[in-house]
Amino acid sequence: MSKMPLLRTIDGKIHHLKELDFIERQIAGVFSPEKFYEDMKGFLQEERLSGKNYYYIYEMDKLDNWIKEYFYGKIPEANTWLIRAYVIGRLLEESDREAIILKMPELAGMPKSIIEAAKEFRLTKTEVQALTQAIETAGLNITNTTQDTIIKVRQAMAEAIQQHEGWTGVERRLQEMTFEDTGELNRSWKRVAITETNTAFNNAYLCAMKEGEWVRGISMPDACPNCYRDIHNKVYQVIKTPPMPYTDTNAKDYEAISKIWETKVWAGKTNIGRRSGLRKRIDKEAGNTEGNLTERAHHEKAMPAIPYHPHCFSGDTEIYTHQGWQRFDELQKGIEVATLNMETREIEFQQPIAYIDKMYKGRMIRFYNKLQGIEATEGHDMLIARRNRNKAAKEKTVLMKTPANMLHGEYMFYQKAEYSKKEESVKIGRYEFKESLFARLMGYYLSEGSCKSKKYGWEVKISQNKEESKAQMLIGLYDLQEEYGINLRHPEGSIQFNDRDICSYLKKFNNQPERFIPEEVKNLSREGLRIFLDAYILGDGTIKRNKKLKGQKTETFSRTIFTSSKKLADDLAGIILKAGYAVSYSLAETKGKVQEFRNGTYTINHDTWIITLKNSEYVHLSNIQTRDYEGKVYCVEVPNGTILVRQKNFVVWTGNCRCRWIKFNPKFEWIDEEGRLRLAIEDPEKHKAFLENLE
Repeated sequence: MSKMPLLRTIDGKIHHLKELDFIERQIAGVFSPEKFYEDMKGFLQEERLSGKNYYYIYEMDKLDNWIKEYFYGKIPEANTWLIRAYVIGRLLEESDREAIILKMPELAGMPKSIIEAAKEFRLTKTEVQALTQAIETAGLNITNTTQDTIIKVRQAMAEAIQQHEGWTGVERRLQEMTFEDTGELNRSWKRVAITETNTAFNNAYLCAMKEGEWVRGISMPDACPNCYRDIHNKVYQVIKTPPMPYTDTNAKDYEAISKIWETKVWAGKTNIGRRSGLRKRIDKEAGNTEGNLTERAHHEKAMPAIPYHPHCFSGDTEIYTHQGWQRFDELQKGIEVATLNMETREIEFQQPIAYIDKMYKGRMIRFYNKLQGIEATEGHDMLIARRNRNKAAKEKTVLMKTPANMLHGEYMFYQKAEYSKKEESVKIGRYEFKESLFARLMGYYLSEGSCKSKKYGWEVKISQNKEESKAQMLIGLYDLQEEYGINLRHPEGSIQFNDRDICSYLKKFNNQPERFIPEEVKNLSREGLRIFLDAYILGDGTIKRNKKLKGQKTETFSRTIFTSSKKLADDLAGIILKAGYAVSYSLAETKGKVQEFRNGTYTINHDTWIITLKNSEYVHLSNIQTRDYEGKVYCVEVPNGTILVRQKNFVVWTGNCRCRWIKFNPKFEWIDEEGRLRLAIEDPEKHKAFLENLE
């Protein structure tokens, strides 16, 4: 048996996670809050409950019963897709068994019921029980989410009535709860779809294996030391029946069950409630001093399981994606996320190969200073570099990934990224602009621009009341007139010109609260992105000279950008990193405030994002704090093993671990002292010794 086919099946397993993404979307479609809203609106109209400014108890009960029947009636369709997710896990297990790449069948032709799945794929009694349990668990979660939906609908209607908003207010509140991506119903039902699909798939893989078969752990090169210690190239035997709880058993049973946890794996094995650290504090409030640490009991220690440590962040942590910042508990599947190539330090967007969404009970560790901080589960990998106290040293710091519970104040957290791309011209209509001219035009326009269509002669206007800044803008746009024959006018308070092609391109950015940065800007070279940022700051930002620190020879400047558009603020993160800066955020609550401007006094309609460009490559978080946590945690696995996250407006790179079980046949294979997979015929004596150690 060769090594290559086995490795190819790992790639096949990762590749076919797209089928699971498709199934998650189908289940999310079954429980579509948008469709629910339209159907509920129809029910209210049919029952003559719409348009009312008050509701009797019996009318609310009638609505409650309709909601229950609506969602409970959709459980069979959801179950069909969960069965198919289970079947995919089963098929992938078989492909690993045969060491072949799986040819995925058409999803539409796969089984729709447990009976069909059992007949077509000859599921064992244990597998049928596991699939049935997954379906029942999903049904329970659907029931719980339905009850939450009833409460939210009642609450929305009650609040509208209390605020005397009438039926218009009821409609608006229900729409906010459903149609928006961040709406509560949308978030709740997406979570059901993601959680139940992955549970069914993961249960299937190990359930399909036979009692006594073996698996070998594979950890990617960037995995944490704990995963390398307990997962990577370690061999474990599969059992079908999990051991009994052993917290309160006698000493003999405790030792026997401990041995099972150390040497066996099974469907549903998890480290929830366990911790990767070998020791714990005696007094939780005291520090990690030698006298305050004691070894954990066996049932408290993390054991071989995938995922090894329940990852990683609370749901309110955000991850940077190709479409901007998204909360982990609202993350869209299939969207590319920002990753860091640890060798080149370049930012790269990659599609996750797995999504983590699990319950976690254990410690959260927070690293912080006076201004900012980051918190994660204790086993999560952080991307750091050793703090070099030798100021004369010239060697470059080396990035490394280290579990949170192994860090102390001698480390710094990495914030920047490299980016290499050649300068290219940009085409707008009949024009082909130099990158630098296009970057300046977009920076000025997105910060202070507006345009009028054909009726007004395709006029483009960039407002600027500061004469010095206006003069710089005129110089920056001079090539429009010199090279392209576009006449620039500069009346008081603005720069103006007329051009159909440019105006047609720019008018899509007219709505200030929804402004965004187009792909043409995002794909500029590093120098082009720096020109764009300087141009934007000239229009809607500030540049201040920083106070020199003791011993500092060169001057530094802090650059700050202001915008009311969340989308634009999101887009700026990737641009700032590519331009060679670190980035931080804050949100000023300016909505509703009255403020004086040069041209009058106005009420501000939106809150303002404040984005700061920072030159520092690292941030030193010297304080460490722990807290007990029980709830959902989230993360993703990506090929580069690094992701960009934001917590309470603090932006930093972190790591993640990627591990997989694959088939292992001890009759023909063994693992040498260096962790390499070897064939039995290569060294029969060592293979024999390896088998003896497995017993």
